[in-house]
Amino acid sequence: MARKTKLEKKLDKASSRLPPIVAVLIVVVMFFYTGIENIFSLQTMKDFGFNQYISNIIHVHCDTYCKTNTEFPVYNRILPAENIEKTNQVLVLKTGSRFKLKGYIAKEHVTWIAVKVYNSDKCINGYFLVPTQIKLSTFSSKIKPYALGLFGSNLENSFFTEISKDEENNFRNLLYDNFKKEAFKKFNISKAKDGLNIQKIEESKKYKIIPFLKANSGEAYYCLVNDYSNLDIIYNKYLGSNFDSNFLNLKSFFNK
Repeated sequence: MARKTKLEKKLDKASSRLPPIVAVLIVVVMFFYTGIENIFSLQTMKDFGFNQYISNIIHVHCDTYCKTNTEFPVYNRILPAENIEKTNQVLVLKTGSRFKLKGYIAKEHVTWIAVKVYNSDKCINGYFLVPTQIKLSTFSSKIKPYALGLFGSNLENSFFTEISKDEENNFRNLLYDNFKKEAFKKFNISKAKDGLNIQKIEESKKYKIIPFLKANSGEAYYCLVNDYSNLDIIYNKYLGSNFDSNFLNLKSFFNK
């Protein structure tokens, strides 16, 4: 999944000290929140079609980062069984490839997995075929950290496995380190210390606080106002809106 929502961040802090009844209430709230998210996810309809859109609503789907345990050819749509060997694949996900699970559609004897990956600078939405019916509950995986062990389970089967938060965060840290190195190399970045100096920068017309550069408590990095937009572009090259294009990229420099 992309960045956590504000709701999820608050739940992360609170879940470890919640009584069971509150954990149950959190799960109920998340159920309805996720359902509404799926209803308004028109991008799913655009990328995967109406059937996938409806399926995600029914399954209370949550986008999930996963990794293949075996090799899968990816097709641009769900195919009749008799046409699979006659249809050219879009690409092949090798063992260990990362992808974003965007939903699934179960047939009588097989399961089609909706995936999002990147191949260089190209975003690819498609499906791969699991040759059996498998049980998938991305919602169960999502609620596990908040349910005090009462509900939820990791998304795992013999075909693919959910990527751990540790692995995702390690990759984010790698991207952040590369962003920080490039930012300090290309721009004149300074650090303000104590609240008064930070407030002066906030109110300045010449300088701008850089919220996506981490600083110690009571400190903040800042740059010239004219440099900020270019700095923001570099940040998004690594993280921000382009995190998926790095994390899910089959040919990314960072995956080598």
